[in-house]
Amino acid sequence: MDNAVLTIHNLSKSYGKIQAVNQLSLEVQPGEIYGILGPNGSGKSTTLGMILGITKPDSGTFNWFGDGNASENRKRIGTLLETPNFYPNMNAIQNLNIVAHLKISPKNDFDEILKLVNLFDRKDSAFKTYSLGMKQRLAIAACLVGDPDVLIFDEPTNGLDPEGIAEVRNLLLKIAERGKTIIMASHILDEVEKICSHVMIIKKGNLLADGTVDGIINQQLTIEVAAKDQSNLREALSSCAFIESIEEDGGKLLLTVDENYSADAINQFCFERNITLSHLLVKQKSLEEEFLERTQNV
Repeated sequence: MDNAVLTIHNLSKSYGKIQAVNQLSLEVQPGEIYGILGPNGSGKSTTLGMILGITKPDSGTFNWFGDGNASENRKRIGTLLETPNFYPNMNAIQNLNIVAHLKISPKNDFDEILKLVNLFDRKDSAFKTYSLGMKQRLAIAACLVGDPDVLIFDEPTNGLDPEGIAEVRNLLLKIAERGKTIIMASHILDEVEKICSHVMIIKKGNLLADGTVDGIINQQLTIEVAAKDQSNLREALSSCAFIESIEEDGGKLLLTVDENYSADAINQFCFERNITLSHLLVKQKSLEEEFLERTQNV
């Protein structure tokens, strides 16, 4: 699309014999929360380094805002790629003032930013007194200085406890609601599924899948059923046109069903054949299951 925030075409990078990124192509549209998902060493950080001009690609191109990779575009991008580093004896406002100076950015309403990241009540406290989660939220606040259009995060919840992970997750969703485009690299599948609208799966530098989170997850339903007479149930279901496979597991039948049909259709099919189901459970595949299925043989 012509209005893509980021377009990558056949981007590649190797380190000696190691192919870190291999012929990667993708597009990120305005307003998306785009997840780059892969295990450690898959090429996520290398990809971010190339599109930010930190690492030079061996081949391929990338394009920000339809205007090449011009350095002027960096002013429209806020980034958090490593562990946040601030002056330990300075408070939040003082540290953000330094960030604004380095970005050559006009003075922002730092109070508004700190309220957004839930640090307003601690704005006068020294950075060294912050918890790890608070430090990460101040780093996100620093990304917002200059009001960038795009925010890029590399493992934004790495090392945080469950409460800190939830805080960062909710914060990223709030930022996205304000119309910002977010690109985040992560190996934590559950967080990508909860946060991202779009995702690409990468392993050993190769793109394995790309699209909406719902689209990436296989939409086929697995339905678990049982009846008093299991052999009669299996025989009847074997003739059902929209059931693609039947397996037995612990006294129950696991049915793979065409995505255009629901559990109601299974129940109706059995009812019409005088079979009363004693058990019916719908099981939707998670992003984790889809990820493992796509990457296990790569």
